[in-house]
Amino acid sequence: MIVSFTIIILLFLLVCVKCTNTNYSKLNQPGPSLTISERDLSNALKCSWPSSNSHYSKNRPVLLVSGMSENPYDLFGWNWMTFFDEQQWPYCTIRFPNEGLIDLQLCTEYVVYSIRKMYKYNQKNLINIIAHSSGGILVRFGLRFWPDIRQMIDDLISHGPSNHGTYIANIACFLPIGCAPAVHQQRVGSNFLDALNSHQETFDSISYTTIMTKTDEIIRPVSSSELHNNYQNDNKSIINIYLQNICPYNLYSEHLAIGTYDYCAYQLTLDALQHQGPTNLERIQNCCEQTLMPVVTSTWKFLINLLYLMKNNAVTLFVYKPRINYEPQLKCSFTNTCS
Repeated sequence: MIVSFTIIILLFLLVCVKCTNTNYSKLNQPGPSLTISERDLSNALKCSWPSSNSHYSKNRPVLLVSGMSENPYDLFGWNWMTFFDEQQWPYCTIRFPNEGLIDLQLCTEYVVYSIRKMYKYNQKNLINIIAHSSGGILVRFGLRFWPDIRQMIDDLISHGPSNHGTYIANIACFLPIGCAPAVHQQRVGSNFLDALNSHQETFDSISYTTIMTKTDEIIRPVSSSELHNNYQNDNKSIINIYLQNICPYNLYSEHLAIGTYDYCAYQLTLDALQHQGPTNLERIQNCCEQTLMPVVTSTWKFLINLLYLMKNNAVTLFVYKPRINYEPQLKCSFTNTCS
């Protein structure tokens, strides 16, 4: 009797999981109109394009997408932006309202607009994206529900993304003081993440490189950052990389490190940017011999920048208001409930 009851429960759960995908819009359904004014969307996008057109064919423009509570200039200004400036490599950044702590559905509109704008400005040639933390799921949410941008991106390189949520968010939002909308949406099991990962997680026109660290203090479990290939059998367009699988003694590179200064993460990212397809580990050499990426040359300046970034992130996160005790409702345009 107990065995039969258990089998019934398991079958019920399997049916529920299988039916979950039917709650969300179809994969190729045209994306909804953007609700944020074009003026606000345009003002949030800042670009640096070299004057020489010779670099356009050599290096694809890169969109740098920061995560929750992160100012893009504090996060990328002393590392990737400096590197791209030195290389005359075109790039853009997005400054989200309230540093991305608002409803992530709204933040995604900024990403969708930016991708379209960069693609058009680059004479309809593909662009690449480097995303840190929740920036990775913003890009993926755009790819999931605005299918037109899938043909505009070559590589998505994510550093410590919250692809399947983090229990740290579950704990934070369990407290009676509430938490920011974006934190609710990154809880394991949130409606936002269910919608994000519905039907399939990746698309065959894009190469995905996900770089993670086992000492990540924000994304728990760390494996929730991994992306799963569910559109083809060869897995050639997706790679999930743990820094410690390459450098076993690298215990100091935490959540911020892999997006800002870690030398091995820099090499892995650059490999994906400079070659067709995701990062190829066979091309990576001497990854563990240095600590800081090349443009981060001064140890004391590096420490000052890192501490300043950590302080600003913490202040932004803890002073954000209003704190709420519920997840923002998923817009019907992302479900199958819209008429």
